[in-house]
Amino acid sequence: MSDSAVMDSTELEIQANEEKSHALVEELQEVNKDTTQKKAIKRAKGKIDVARIYKSNRLTHKERKPNAIIKPEVRELIRKNVVGKDMKTADAMKAFNVSRRQIQRIKAEDPNQVKTCAKRPSKFTEDMKTKLQKSTTTLPEMAKFILEQFDVKVLIHDMDISWKQVTNTPAAWNWTDLIEQRANFVGQRGLDLGQKVVFTDEAGFDLHSGQGFGYAPSGQPAVLSLVPKAKQESIIIMDNAPVHQGKRFKEVIGSLEASKSIKIEFLPPYSPFLNPIKYSFHSIKAYV
Repeated sequence: MSDSAVMDSTELEIQANEEKSHALVEELQEVNKDTTQKKAIKRAKGKIDVARIYKSNRLTHKERKPNAIIKPEVRELIRKNVVGKDMKTADAMKAFNVSRRQIQRIKAEDPNQVKTCAKRPSKFTEDMKTKLQKSTTTLPEMAKFILEQFDVKVLIHDMDISWKQVTNTPAAWNWTDLIEQRANFVGQRGLDLGQKVVFTDEAGFDLHSGQGFGYAPSGQPAVLSLVPKAKQESIIIMDNAPVHQGKRFKEVIGSLEASKSIKIEFLPPYSPFLNPIKYSFHSIKAYV
């Protein structure tokens, strides 16, 4: 056999071994790749399971699927162990096979649980509020007064007091006889069922201004324009304005009661709030 023939067979063997080695390397790479993919899938599934359990324990009652009904005796055991014996929530979940949300709900249902507010008590005490009885005092003056009298600095916001318009109430409004007159007036209205009751009042309107006051023309009380439209068996109620107390007006009242059976009644003194037409005028003026 020649040297060239020997060389050729050796080269062929080397080439065959190299091809075999290359094939084994590729096969090994495929095995490693497949193993790596399986491990990655396993880790991903594990993370998904952990995330599902974590989310399941923290879902709201709207997001969670309907849970099995917990028997009353089991609920009581959970309450006694978690609330009474300070059992950990995680341990209770395993022991009673319930979710974290269910345990939280059972704890919230405990009537003996006292909800405490962690807010720090205010320096502005009830005694300080009692000292501030003069409502016309401004808020900065109130804060200064508290500092001088109690040596305490408080924020205006902490006083829970707001600046409002002062409402002056005449002392006569609360006289005993006037209160009795109002009660009688309201009681009489309950006896007027079936009759036409008309409330009257005067109001001024200014179309060229957003504010201002006005009066009805002197000598022209509302009853003069109202009477032609009033029906029989009617009751007209008005206030005690001076224009309603004159001699001429009394003559008109007498003629009305004699000819058309129209009865005139007056509101009790200092009782404008008993006249519902006041509220109508307020709405009309706001619109105008």
